[in-house]
Amino acid sequence: PSLPAGALLVGLLFQPLPQTPASGDASPAPQGGLRLSAGLNVLLLALMAVAAAIAPRFLSSDPAYPGFAAAVGAAHLPLLLALPLALAALALVLQLARPVHSQGIPQFWIANAAGFAAVLSLVVPVLVPVLDRERQLPIRQLARGASQLARPGEPLLVVGYKRYSVVFYSGRPVLFVSSAAKAREVLGPSPASTSVLLLGSEAELQEFGLGPADGLLLQRSDAHRLVRLPIGRLRELGQP
Repeated sequence: PSLPAGALLVGLLFQPLPQTPASGDASPAPQGGLRLSAGLNVLLLALMAVAAAIAPRFLSSDPAYPGFAAAVGAAHLPLLLALPLALAALALVLQLARPVHSQGIPQFWIANAAGFAAVLSLVVPVLVPVLDRERQLPIRQLARGASQLARPGEPLLVVGYKRYSVVFYSGRPVLFVSSAAKAREVLGPSPASTSVLLLGSEAELQEFGLGPADGLLLQRSDAHRLVRLPIGRLRELGQP
């Protein structure tokens, strides 16, 4: 919600735009500032293009979604994203190479708008299904499973990363915890249920303190698990 307001504040900072000086009265300062801004624009687009090209290397390091990097590569998303960014940077470089008197805000603006439109039309339609299949589907399946398998009054705890979509897909209250101590704190000294449901990735559940023999595995989807853990065992986790 803060982004639109921030964009308006940045826009107001640069308004009103300087008037185009009459012929022969051109001031070097506005042109110099414009060229500096365009140069930084080129640098940013080039860095984004490189980051897009090598993104699968970083995505593969996420143990919660082991197949995401391969799915992104198979959909050719790094190329689809890097290409319009690189072309937009090249268009700005060509604009910067033109004589100063022929430059102006519209030329630089058009290159950025064209690159942005290309990303929206080429990348987003391909990226959204991949994101849904690789990142949302496991959470959606486990959240719905938790709604169906939960006992009356049994709390649902999401471990580690705060996956707020679990609240929507499960249709029930959710507690977000980072550790067993935090779980005991939010549940209080006298929980109404004799067990809890834990939802998280295998790495997050291990960091939580859950061992291979702890709890009952109710459902698994990709690297995520839904586990029923007795309250008695929860009280023991992380204790010296």
